[in-house]
Amino acid sequence: MRPRAAVIAFFVATAALVVGRLSADDAENKDAGKVELKSATMADLDKHVAAQKGKPVAMDVWATWCVPCREKFPKFVALAGKHKDKASFLSLTIDEAEQMADAKKFLEKSKATFPNFLAKEGAEAVEKKFGFEGVPQYVLWEDGKVVLKTDDVAKLEAKLKELIADKKGDK
Repeated sequence: MRPRAAVIAFFVATAALVVGRLSADDAENKDAGKVELKSATMADLDKHVAAQKGKPVAMDVWATWCVPCREKFPKFVALAGKHKDKASFLSLTIDEAEQMADAKKFLEKSKATFPNFLAKEGAEAVEKKFGFEGVPQYVLWEDGKVVLKTDDVAKLEAKLKELIADKKGDK
């Protein structure tokens, strides 16, 4: 009877290890889809873009109170999903700090797992830096230089595809 008890104990221990590992895997996968929203200055944003070496960088500038922003955001998320290996994506909300919780809920609902920032210095600083008024707006960088500013996600996608094709041609 003892050998049988040892076999049962072995299987119970093995099952516990397997279940524990599955739980760890689930936790890792959950973190991979985690949505974060960080407050950032324009200098912080510049540093983030500069760190994305060798890839075009696309940004959606939006706000929770902006109906067209909320309507177009899923297209930006889909674009990011389609090109995530060839380009970097981020979003920048011009919401007030008090609206950060609402902005994060929107990002979570949208499954925006790329870097998301709240403009710490406010909408005016963003508009001044990029030379536009109103949202939604899209900004596209190549090699740290702005190559497109538009309010049309289709134009963003066309220019992004062009940059990606050019990168393939370089190799």
